Amino acid sequence: MSNHKNTVIVSLVIVIIVLVAFIGFQALRSNLIAQQQSIFNTGVQQGQLLEQRNILEGIIQTGSYTIPVIDENNETQQVILGIVQPQSS
Repeated sequence: MSNHKNTVIVSLVIVIIVLVAFIGFQALRSNLIAQQQSIFNTGVQQGQLLEQRNILEGIIQTGSYTIPVIDENNETQQVILGIVQPQSS
């Protein structure tokens, strides 16, 4: 009888250890995913700021900035950004 109780206790302890390890692993995994998402978002923001800076520098240096775009017919078109002087009427 004592041997059966010990087997049940050891089995329950092993189940508890496995469940705690699983919960810990899930918490660690979600924390790593959140960190990766934060790093990704930071990189996207830095890339956007760099592109904005490049556009402004291009407009300042040459007076315009050309952006290639694809239209609805899958053909390449160009959008040209530049400084426009407002005309007084």
